[in-house]
Amino acid sequence: MQGFKNILVIDLAFIGDVVRAGYDAQHAGRFLTHVQSHMRQGLKHERLNHLEILQCLRIPPSEDTSLQLRVPPEVAASVQQKLPQLAVRPYVVLCPLGNSPKKALQTAQLQAVSEALRADYQLFVIGGPNQKAALQDMAAACAIPASQVLAGRLTLPELAAFLQGAVLLVATDTGPAHIAQAVHCPSVVVYGPMSPLVWGPVNARDCALCADLPCVPCNCKGKCPAVNCIARITPVELVAAVRKRLTIAER
Repeated sequence: MQGFKNILVIDLAFIGDVVRAGYDAQHAGRFLTHVQSHMRQGLKHERLNHLEILQCLRIPPSEDTSLQLRVPPEVAASVQQKLPQLAVRPYVVLCPLGNSPKKALQTAQLQAVSEALRADYQLFVIGGPNQKAALQDMAAACAIPASQVLAGRLTLPELAAFLQGAVLLVATDTGPAHIAQAVHCPSVVVYGPMSPLVWGPVNARDCALCADLPCVPCNCKGKCPAVNCIARITPVELVAAVRKRLTIAER
């Protein structure tokens, strides 16, 4: 099945029939009833690229392409039980590491954000369990208590509930940034080798920062130093974007 790992398929059950629609890449036509070309038509956001699969079914895409995720009350209650300090005062979430070193925010950037916000907000750091040591080091450098490093402590549904209650997410280009979109958590997302035009947030209260370099985006395939493009976003620029988003979110 390795050859089918990049295939997106929609399986729709109709009365007396089954419709399987998908892209024509990687021999997908062998088990599809309706096939859509995988060739991209210009540079568009990934959500629009995937909605093109509906063309072979003659289904027009919705004008509203925003992400929507409903958090069950019991999941929100579970987060409150794990983190009772959330009720004390508003909190901002930091997600500095991605699935590539080229997507990592710099400690100096996080320090600037921490210095600007920690008097008024609780700061929490999130990431995967395998990132715990690195995140604890970054948190220590930013004067964030180790108890507020949540690497691996929340399930995915709990993470959604946690972000839903935050006043802001400051993140690199990674999964939690998309979850924040779906639960309407305002965000500032810093992009390095990936294009925010394709992967960036689309809600009105969000902001995408990206370095103006001729090699961007390289999709993590460039041969430059690991954090060359991320490091071009200065701490001053990042803090300014954070303050602006907080001002808009709190209106």
